[in-house]
Amino acid sequence: RICPGRHLADASLWIAIASMLATFSISKTIGEDGQPITPNIAFSSGLTSHLKPYRCVIKPRSKSAASLINDTNTSDTY
Repeated sequence: RICPGRHLADASLWIAIASMLATFSISKTIGEDGQPITPNIAFSSGLTSHLKPYRCVIKPRSKSAASLINDTNTSDTY
């Protein structure tokens, strides 16, 4: 059987990732010597495998992106 909501899930995931990449600049961390540090990419083992934590720099692409992020964070108070 096929999930009837798979197309909605795929579209939602695509929009979420595209929105994050449009809003945030994601880059390697910078070492003490001023050079970028390439992360060690490793995966967990077991029934489900996922990426192990690594360091990176995530910051807003612009002042308007930072404003959007701040407004989103405070607009969902119930």
